[in-house]
Amino acid sequence: MSVAINANESAPAPVARGSAAPIPVALIGYGSSARTFHLPLILSSPQDFILHTIQQRPGSKSGPDASARFPDVKVAPTFESVFDHLPKGSLVVITTANATHRDFAVHALDKGCHVVIEKPAALTNEEAESIKEAERRNGVVCTAYQNRRLDGDYLTLLSLLRPSSSDHPSPIGAPVSVESRFDRFRPLRKGGWREEKDWEEGGGVLWDLGAHLVDQALDAFGVPERITAFATSGRDASHNVEDDFLVHFHYPPSAPLPPDSIAPPPGTKLGGLRATLSASCIASKTDGEQIRWNVCGTRGSYEKRGLDPQENQLKAGSTPLDASFGSYGDSDPLSIRLGRLTTSAAPAAVPSAGANGAAPVQPLLTAQDIPTLPGTYGRYYQNVARAIRGEEKVFVSTDDIVRNTKALLLARKSVQEWRSIRWDEA
Repeated sequence: MSVAINANESAPAPVARGSAAPIPVALIGYGSSARTFHLPLILSSPQDFILHTIQQRPGSKSGPDASARFPDVKVAPTFESVFDHLPKGSLVVITTANATHRDFAVHALDKGCHVVIEKPAALTNEEAESIKEAERRNGVVCTAYQNRRLDGDYLTLLSLLRPSSSDHPSPIGAPVSVESRFDRFRPLRKGGWREEKDWEEGGGVLWDLGAHLVDQALDAFGVPERITAFATSGRDASHNVEDDFLVHFHYPPSAPLPPDSIAPPPGTKLGGLRATLSASCIASKTDGEQIRWNVCGTRGSYEKRGLDPQENQLKAGSTPLDASFGSYGDSDPLSIRLGRLTTSAAPAAVPSAGANGAAPVQPLLTAQDIPTLPGTYGRYYQNVARAIRGEEKVFVSTDDIVRNTKALLLARKSVQEWRSIRWDEA
């Protein structure tokens, strides 16, 4: 039974910014996203959060009755009624359909609440900018739920791209090509708004998985110079909601490279990184065969197969409070648990190019299997709490929301116009 909402009750006391008390949370929507990805993480940080309200429409078919599982939590029948009881300074987590994200976020921000928005946070550039402006004018925290920044494979890649010290350069070197894939084998459409709504309403795999891959690329490599994209419905050509996409991020030529003992020579300008992002729902390969990352650089390469385990762990009922959460299990095949790192080393003697008519001796390659760093989804909401208390900056800022939205819209424009689109193109 839903908790009755009495608008005549006195307004709840606001939550003090910087307070160490748990922050009240209102969860907007009680579908699979809320139950799988958000609630387990929020409930794993009782020192940071306390579940205050769940918004669920009476008779909703998107999930079980929230009041049955959380009898001591208020259940509000509408979005607007959530704020009848919610203290100012609470956290509002928006997990409803994509087309509702901007309006709900701005409303909550204007009520003086902090906000987490399920990705994609916005469907137009204007929506993204309005979210950023609402955060600014209300002096609160707003962020998007880009949990894939905390995938173990992505964290491993970042550790390989960044030199550990001046004496230990990146084993990959300057990246030249990046392939980031998120494939699944789902030849039968399961329905739901993600597979039925048009692009303008937030449907399709580009808004869904594409939002994650684009966010990772922008976070790791910055904004590209041009975007070229293709999208289609591979399972049914007559269906107008895409389930397959390929996006190329073209970056400008690199700055001159610093001295390096291997190659290329100091002062060389690389032709520019190309990052290829793709996802398909009809990739008929086992998890151990699916390529997740294939990154090549001037010193080495990294290949990782299989998906991060945290999503399946959450679906199975595990949480960040479990010691093994975020790591692969012993039953997972080695092809998933380990990545392949190939590094180069200078040969013992390197003649100068053309010396005595001889070609330069190329660097030597060595390959090894390396473990994948544990994923850290639990850090996401910990970061949100610390940002609300003024102790950290959020992992995903509203500037990131603006950039992510722009990149996805430029990709869609490229699909529609069959051409590459410059980042600075209106």
